[in-house]
Amino acid sequence: MNGVPRGKRIAQLCGNELQQQLMHDTPSFQPIIVPTFGLSSGTVLDIKSAAFRTAKGWYQIRFRCEVNEDATKVVSFAHEAGELIPRSRYATYSIRE
Repeated sequence: MNGVPRGKRIAQLCGNELQQQLMHDTPSFQPIIVPTFGLSSGTVLDIKSAAFRTAKGWYQIRFRCEVNEDATKVVSFAHEAGELIPRSRYATYSIRE
């Protein structure tokens, strides 16, 4: 992570944590694509509405990821996976197929 800008470090840390959490959920989602978001300041990334992809389609997700001051590790994480997103709502999530 040396030399990686802070925002990108946070995006990578929180994206990796989200992927692992979804893989270990019951039932497991086996994500193919997870959303990533950078953070220019602060330590808490709070995403209210995003989407992740599985082999079955796109699902709603909200998550909160807190990192340490140096943005080198996740110190707190919570998520809530939602329903399968119908194609008619893809534009709401900026999903392109």
